[in-house]
Formats: sequence, C-alpha cells, structure tokens
Amino acid sequence: MSVRAQNLTKRFPAAQTPAVADVSFCAPPGAITSLLGPSGSGKSTILRLIAGLDDPDSGSVHFSDDDVTAVPARERGVGFVFQNYALFRHMTVAKNIAFGLDVRRTPRREVRQRVDELLALVQLEGLAERYPDQLSGGQRQRIALARALAIRPKILLLDEPFGALDARVRVELREGLRRIHEQTHVTTLLVTHDQDEALELSEHVVVMRDGRVVQSGTPQEIYDRPAIPFVAEFVGRANLLSGQVRNGRASLSPTLSVEAPRSARDGAEVNAFVRPHEVKLRKACDDDDSVSLARVERLVHIGARVKVALTLADGGPMTVELSRAEVDALACVEGDRVAVDLRDAKLFVADYSI
Repeated sequence: MSVRAQNLTKRFPAAQTPAVADVSFCAPPGAITSLLGPSGSGKSTILRLIAGLDDPDSGSVHFSDDDVTAVPARERGVGFVFQNYALFRHMTVAKNIAFGLDVRRTPRREVRQRVDELLALVQLEGLAERYPDQLSGGQRQRIALARALAIRPKILLLDEPFGALDARVRVELREGLRRIHEQTHVTTLLVTHDQDEALELSEHVVVMRDGRVVQSGTPQEIYDRPAIPFVAEFVGRANLLSGQVRNGRASLSPTLSVEAPRSARDGAEVNAFVRPHEVKLRKACDDDDSVSLARVERLVHIGARVKVALTLADGGPMTVELSRAEVDALACVEGDRVAVDLRDAKLFVADYSI
C-alpha cells in the first residue's frame, strides 16, 4: 500500500510560519521511506498528519487510491512507534504487545499466538512476563515495534525510533528493523535527522527543510545528484569550495578546477561541494603546479578508514577520507606536501539559494 501526501499544510497557533507548507510526496508500497531533515523541518508533523493524530489545514492524505484525510486515526490501520517508546509501565511485555488486539476484542488464543510470533520476530523470546522498567532501551524499542505490528497495520510510522539510544544499539536496531521489514513488507515511513540511518535503511528518501520538501528520490539519487546546495551539504559530509567559471571550467579557491556545468556562464561565481572520499591524493612532484598542492596537517585513523586534514595552497581547509591501504601507498606523514585531484564535485551557481 502506497502513502501519498498531497499539498499538505499545517499551521499551529503559536507559530508565525507553517509547520508544514504544501508538502507532496509518494511513499512506495512495501518500502521504507525516510523523512530526512534537521530538527524543526516538519517531519514529525507530517507523520502525525498521516496517522490522523492531527488534521491538516489544507491538502490530503491517500493510502493507495483511498483518501483517508477525514478517516479517524483508529480506523486508518496505522502502527505508530514513538521515540520515547510510550510503553505502559504497569503492563508486562506480553500485555503491551497485546494491547491493540485486546482493544479490538481479539480471541485470547489468537492474541497469545500473535504475541509469541512477535516476540520471536523481534528476538525477545522469554521476556513476555517482564515489565518495561526491567528492559534495556533497545529492548523497550523492540517491544514498541512489536506492539505496533501486532494489529497487522497497513502502514508503519516510526518517529525517531532510535534517537534516545547509544550508537552501538542504534546500529543493532537498524539491522533488526531491516530484517523485520524483509519479513513483513509493510509500507514504512521513518522520521530521522540521521543521514546514515536514512541512506542505509530506505528505498526512498524525502528531504525536508523549513516545512517543505526540497528533494525526494532513491538514496543514491539524493547522495549523488543533490538538487540544491542544502541537500549536498546536509546529506553526506562535504567540503565547500568557491570559485569562478573560466573557459568552461570552475576554478576553485583558486587551488583546483573541475568541469563547470553547461548552464554556468563564463565569469559566474560557483560553490562546489566535494565529498571527502571523492578526492584523490598523490605524492607531490617537482613539476606539480604549486596551486594544486596541499599540506598534510593531521592523519586520523578510524578503523579501516583514515581522515586526512589538509591545508590547501590558498590556506583553506579540506578533509579527505582514504582507506588505510591508500594511505600506506601514499606514505605521507604530517607536514608532507601532496597533490590534490578532485574525482567529483557538486557545483551550483553561487546565488542559488542554499
């Protein structure tokens, strides 16, 4: 089942600007779609409008071909997982999972069977009689997910589900969510401000800023072909260089140059976003142009990757990410001079709104 938001707008009385302004996108059926953006960009408001917890001032929500804008939340068949878990502390794990089924007066035998299925699905068998306060944060979040899945929802909505957890547990739960989704195939919308989370989990990403959608597409499209500078800067770490178009090339900073977009006129000011892994370094040679050289300021080893902090010829900083093998082959140390070649850059005319 697909989820389509059509021209959704929502204003709150105390705010001067809309929380959501004319938002449209379509979440594909059976896929995970991430709503990605900084805090305050309207992501959670969109989720609440889809769930029916808030009503839009204008626009509509569609589940496949059905307009559900006026359908009460309890009749939309939506499962919702909150960042703070929202478990009932006085109920056991089994009772928490069964809550939606009990409200629907599901036969007890069917409830027990469904609870057992879900405990196995989230890999928490044997914890049915414990209480939420006896569980870790990661376990509580898995129980919240099991409770949302208990009613066999048409749509699953996840609002920053891993936000309160430490990095290691977040990674574990991402893998768990992907495994569960592969078994259930329920259409899922995930709210996050974590770009790695969105790119790793999603088949479709909707990037939001200031209550509006600025780009949507596959993770690869968002990462490789950002539509505006904000997306290039927010999705994936990037070095920002500036320069001018001269004879079809963008001269940057003025240390480097790359091919300019065909639409950029000669003399136009440009901004270039360069991913740290899209830079190639080599040992400096005597015949290298001095403006292509940089000084190695620092080497930081992070597992199999190495962060190389550079100072370019014009004094500007640049961060490069290489494999340990590439650094070993380069045989450079702090203070060495290296030649810098750009493998790729995302170029925008400088007056393009970020």
